[in-house]
Amino acid sequence: LEIEPAVVRASEAFSDANLDLLNDSRARVEVVDARAWLASQNRNYPIIISEPSNPWLTGVSNLFTREYWQLTRTRLADDGVFCQWIQLYALPPAAFQGLVRTFLSVYPNAWLFESIPGADALLIAAPSLPEGLALEPTLGPDGLIRLASMGPLVTDNHPWVEFSAPFWLHRTTGETNRALIQAAQRR
Repeated sequence: LEIEPAVVRASEAFSDANLDLLNDSRARVEVVDARAWLASQNRNYPIIISEPSNPWLTGVSNLFTREYWQLTRTRLADDGVFCQWIQLYALPPAAFQGLVRTFLSVYPNAWLFESIPGADALLIAAPSLPEGLALEPTLGPDGLIRLASMGPLVTDNHPWVEFSAPFWLHRTTGETNRALIQAAQRR
């Protein structure tokens, strides 16, 4: 699912890197609002990957709320995997912790992987992690609980990250948020 048609067109330029996904008969791309589309469906999926833009953008923050993650959970197969991208840069530490705390309120069995240390992370929710992953998780469920022990939940009616994070756009927070992750590893 992709809301912006230009992103779908641009992905054609990366067919070598994305294994020519657009021409794979097993894949289908829908140009539609992901949240509205999931709400309109009555089926479950083995995997859902959510990689919206930054949560401080108007119209995007609703893809980082408890209600959205509850919706994804209702559309996930019992043994399914949910993956949520979250950035570490230009995001206040309290917002990072609040987003993780909100995620855990819906998906308590989760892991954090740093895809680009100090920049990007993935929150993975699943009944268990598959064997033989190319990358080890940075934090498991217990570490995530330690990381997210503070902060209010992010909800549709209280999207506080959308309004607080823009004040941090020009601050370097990647290493600060990474230090929070590392501290949660050690406790």
